[in-house]
Amino acid sequence: MEATRRDRGDESAPVYLAKDEINLGFEPDRTALLVIDPVNDFLSDGGAGWEMTKTTVTMNDVVSNLKRAIGGARARNVPVLFGPMAYTEGTTQKGNCNGGVE
Repeated sequence: MEATRRDRGDESAPVYLAKDEINLGFEPDRTALLVIDPVNDFLSDGGAGWEMTKTTVTMNDVVSNLKRAIGGARARNVPVLFGPMAYTEGTTQKGNCNGGVE
């Protein structure tokens, strides 16, 4: 199977792969791994949000898969970027979705 672009005329369009596609390649000079907000409170036993997330985290082996993805990227000199999120007290106020995100 081959990767296809939703809009074949646009080289910047996202690439979609068939579900079972395993022959995946990336252009090294245009590739990075972005890890969004890997918070211990949701990913580790004893964390503040663990009770909400433990079933999904353990069922999908999230922590091991994150480690494997990060290690694999670093071994191939692919930049690894972490996108931490922080919330201020004002974030939870009604109507203030973005004002408290830092």
